[in-house]
Amino acid sequence: MDKKWSLSEKQLIIELAVGLARHIVNTCPPSDAEEVGPGYIFHMYTSAWENGCDVLWRLGVAHAAYGPEPHRQGMTLQTVVYEKLWPRYFKFFPESEIRDALSSDIPDTSPDLDEILSAYVGMKCQYGYAVLTETRDPIDAEELCVSEVDALILTGYMIRSGNSVIWTDKIAKAMRGAHLWDEDNRAYVDIRRQ
Repeated sequence: MDKKWSLSEKQLIIELAVGLARHIVNTCPPSDAEEVGPGYIFHMYTSAWENGCDVLWRLGVAHAAYGPEPHRQGMTLQTVVYEKLWPRYFKFFPESEIRDALSSDIPDTSPDLDEILSAYVGMKCQYGYAVLTETRDPIDAEELCVSEVDALILTGYMIRSGNSVIWTDKIAKAMRGAHLWDEDNRAYVDIRRQ
């Protein structure tokens, strides 16, 4: 089944993929180059990193590896199914190549938009330089990547409020998917503060 993306959704996917890859590379330590080769990262079996890596791989903008040769390169979804191996190491395309690859074609194996958004908010709200918040508190827009925010606003996941941005209800399914909001669309961090 071919997935149909609107132009604004496609642009959002591109910006989320670029932002997610950049964030993972900046927060996840590199793998042992002797194990799988230079440039690969190990997701450390941490669900947010693992989800982010998986989303980028399924979007076709990451190389996956299980370990040393013969599984070092070219791991595909078929490898996972037939050999029952799950990639532990990932190497992302450079930002310009992510943009080019996804501008021309988003593969049929890609996750749905809510999965991509869940992986994105799971990483960006909790790990490394987590400038996004899972709460509905205003977020200083100057601290954020302009292209990512613009794409989130264009598709209705955020709105502007002065110099800040705020999540809308449209992000709820993705926030729940990242285990950041409950079924009543309340941030778990806000519930714990009460």
